[in-house]
Amino acid sequence: PAQRYRRRPLFGGGITCSVPVSFGDLSDVRQVADHQEVWQECAPDPSKPASSGSPCLIVEVLALQEDVPDADAARFFFDDLADANGAPGGGG
Repeated sequence: PAQRYRRRPLFGGGITCSVPVSFGDLSDVRQVADHQEVWQECAPDPSKPASSGSPCLIVEVLALQEDVPDADAARFFFDDLADANGAPGGGG
């Protein structure tokens, strides 16, 4: 069956995003940082193995890095996130 989506306000309505109807706002059950919106599947798909986890959507507002060219922004923030989480090989 086709996935159904619902438009959800993010960051107090500053932007909207289409989120699967099976996803719930994680901030309803735990603390989420002010610069993040986190949505997670509430009822995992029973046809998937339990070890596959529940899908999650995270939207994060990032600060402009004036010294990083636009073409390099994605790599900069990916590496920054990898470093913050202690991922091997982080830092570009």
